[in-house]
Amino acid sequence: MVSLGNLYFESGNFSRALKYHASILELRRENLDEDHTDVLESVEKCMEVHEAMVARAIDEKDNEMAFFHAREIIWLGLSSEAVPPAVLPKNAFGLWPCPTA
Repeated sequence: MVSLGNLYFESGNFSRALKYHASILELRRENLDEDHTDVLESVEKCMEVHEAMVARAIDEKDNEMAFFHAREIIWLGLSSEAVPPAVLPKNAFGLWPCPTA
């Protein structure tokens, strides 16, 4: 299913790509430890799709959707123990999410 998500992503169908990558992430979190490399890969894929959706929303001047997807990137990064802060991408505004205590 990950390769199908990649296919959707490459074709610009970000909503479907996110659906598949999020499903894979959920399955991997249920069956693997949070620090497993496959979980990290799924988190990164979801973040990548959200980044593309932020860029598209900005292009379409849809600030509400841009903020929504930027928040999702931050949430994914902070909710995953597998993602070290250095891996977190900058959001659409060039800022890294604040680390948690």
